[in-house]
Amino acid sequence: MRPIVISDKFDGGNISVIDASDPLNIQLEIKPDNASDFFQWFYFRLEGEVGQTCRVHIINAGQASYTDGWKDYKVCTSWSREDWFRTTTEYNNGILSFDITLEQNAVYFSFFQPFSHERHLDLLSWAQEDARLNLRNLRSDLRWSCNESFACVRHRYSAAYRLANCSSASR
Repeated sequence: MRPIVISDKFDGGNISVIDASDPLNIQLEIKPDNASDFFQWFYFRLEGEVGQTCRVHIINAGQASYTDGWKDYKVCTSWSREDWFRTTTEYNNGILSFDITLEQNAVYFSFFQPFSHERHLDLLSWAQEDARLNLRNLRSDLRWSCNESFACVRHRYSAAYRLANCSSASR
């Protein structure tokens, strides 16, 4: 059986591998936010063999910025990075744990559905095609001027490109 490989080497990726030698006892830690002691965000890819069952433990979850957020939490999971679903987790003694049986060779896990810089650029490209919007760059913060609220525009974009939160369906 091929070894488990964990990676965060992609846009938004964030995790540290402590031990991935045993698929039923994968131990990870969330890395702190940039230039900060705070942490909550994680996003990583797990690779293995189809049919293999893995048990993942995030061993520093009890030291995260908002530990009350782990109560009834379900990790965002995706085989494609386009369609996301929730996987049941357990939070005990400061450790967040969950199981997955690999349906494909790689699966992604995240604190919530990622919104990559690439998707951000897609949103800007899509929005600037609307004659009602005028994109201006103010001090490197993007601002919009428009005849309707940005929330309304964002809602239409979300519906069109399925950028809403992960579905509540569990596996």
